[in-house]
Amino acid sequence: MAIDKIKRTVKNRQVKGAAEEALQLAAENLGLTSEQLEDRLVTTLGFDKNGTMQLSYGERSFLIKVNGDLQVVVVNEETGKSVKSLPSPAQKDDAELAAQSKARFTQLKKDLKTMVNIQAQRLEESLSKQRLWSADEWTALFVQNVIMQKFAVGLIWGTYEDGQLVTTFRYMEDGTFNTVDEDEYELPSGSLVGLIHPLELDQSTLEGWKTQLEDYEIKQPFEQLNRQIHVPEDEDKNKVEYDRLPESDFSPTAFPKALEKYGWIKGPAQDGGWYHEFYKEYGNLVAELRFSGTSISYYEGLEDITLESLHFFKPGSQKHYYYSDHKSIALGEIAGRVFSETIYDILRASGR
Repeated sequence: MAIDKIKRTVKNRQVKGAAEEALQLAAENLGLTSEQLEDRLVTTLGFDKNGTMQLSYGERSFLIKVNGDLQVVVVNEETGKSVKSLPSPAQKDDAELAAQSKARFTQLKKDLKTMVNIQAQRLEESLSKQRLWSADEWTALFVQNVIMQKFAVGLIWGTYEDGQLVTTFRYMEDGTFNTVDEDEYELPSGSLVGLIHPLELDQSTLEGWKTQLEDYEIKQPFEQLNRQIHVPEDEDKNKVEYDRLPESDFSPTAFPKALEKYGWIKGPAQDGGWYHEFYKEYGNLVAELRFSGTSISYYEGLEDITLESLHFFKPGSQKHYYYSDHKSIALGEIAGRVFSETIYDILRASGR
């Protein structure tokens, strides 16, 4: 967990790279993928199976829980109402215990905020790349972890066969599963589960899920059902290069940072430490965005960048595929989710 935190928070490229390599080695030694290892590193922050904990002031103790908005709150056990902070210690309270509890509460809020940001980012990337969990893996992460339950409730899930959507469902607050028609659903034990993309749904099903979330007053942790959809124009389907990129000038620091947040990686540094590509990996497909170039390590006095081209290719067996030329694939042959998410990332990073 400490190494995972370094990978996500330290800006130094060498340190970040070393942390990534260490995690990859750990995953291989455990016979896991990097994503599976990251799932196992998701903590409950010390909350019990009911999503609660007690913090003591000595004679008085307080029930702490994570609410549906993924915030730490104090619950009045008599009224059921919650407040956002612990009360000030009274004269009869143990001053040392009260101070420890208040410090723990403050740290819990910070840790939960960090965790929510990381997991929302991971889950959105899972949607983008169509990551699939086995039913057992999904249950371990989203049912048995009381914090990840909050994410599961706010998202729409699907079962998949050969990468194609079979059924859609939602995990309910009471631990049951629900269909779009609000019928009870049982998750098949051998199924593969992933986050649905609105491209996969007909209009009736999409609107049905939107209505259900509105009726239950549930806010999604990130845009899923209202996600922007992009498809290639008919005249572009035979092209191997997408030429409708935003034509503005962009910040050489803000634009790369935004793309990295959405799961893209920088290309290798060339002469003078400059790089000219970003890549996003979609399993057996890679998107390459070429741009005018900027420094991989220096940030002062850099000129704005412009976007040049976007294309897709199969990486083959090469680990460092970016050192070779590859045959680009026609845009019409790119899976709908991959094409849509790639364009969506670029437009979001560019402020469009």
